[in-house]
Amino acid sequence: MKRFVLWGGAVLAFAVRVCGWDYEGHRLINELALASLPTNFPAFVREPANAERIAFLAGEADRWRNTSELGLKHANNPDHFLDLEDLPALGLSVSNVSAFRHEFVAQVALARAKDPAKFPPTDPVVDQDRTKWLPGFLPWRITEDYGRLKSAFSYLRTFENSAARRRKSPTPVATWFISWASWAISSATPCSPCTSPGATTAG
Repeated sequence: MKRFVLWGGAVLAFAVRVCGWDYEGHRLINELALASLPTNFPAFVREPANAERIAFLAGEADRWRNTSELGLKHANNPDHFLDLEDLPALGLSVSNVSAFRHEFVAQVALARAKDPAKFPPTDPVVDQDRTKWLPGFLPWRITEDYGRLKSAFSYLRTFENSAARRRKSPTPVATWFISWASWAISSATPCSPCTSPGATTAG
C-alpha cells in the first residue's frame, strides 16, 4: 500500500509539473485518498462501484467551471485560483488578507474604490461572468471544503451509530456521502498554474 501511494504521488507530481491537473489529476487525487484511508474507515467506499464513482466525480468542480451557464461560472470559477501577483496593487499581502472569504471580497472592493484610476473597469464582453476583477478564492475554498468534509465525516459516523442501534442499513447516507465528498476531496487540493494562465495558484 505504501509503495502504491508513493508511486502515485510521484506520478501526480510529474503530471502537475508538466501539464496541470485537469480531470486525470483530480481523479488520481481521489484514488490516492481511497488508497490511504485507515483500515477502520467504512468499507462501502472500497466497493468497486463506489470507488469508481468517487474517482469519476473528482472532476465535477472542473465540469462546473467549463459550463456555459454564466451564473455557475460566476460562483465557481474564482474558486479555482488565486493570483498572488494582484494583491500588492490592492495594498494586500498573504499576511493581511482576511481568513474569511466575504471579508476578503470587501478588502478588494474597498481598495479598488479608493483608487479607481488604478483599476479600470473590465470589458463586459470579455468578462461575461463578471469575475475578472477578483484575485481568486482558492485558499478560502480549500478551508471551506475542509470544514465541510469534517462535518460530513461527523454526520456519517453519527448516522452509522444510529443505524447500528436500529439495525438498519446506512446505504442512503453512504450514497450521499460518496456523491458529495468525492468532489470535495479533490477540489480542496491546490492545483497547478497550468490550468489557469496567469494564476499563481490554480485548481
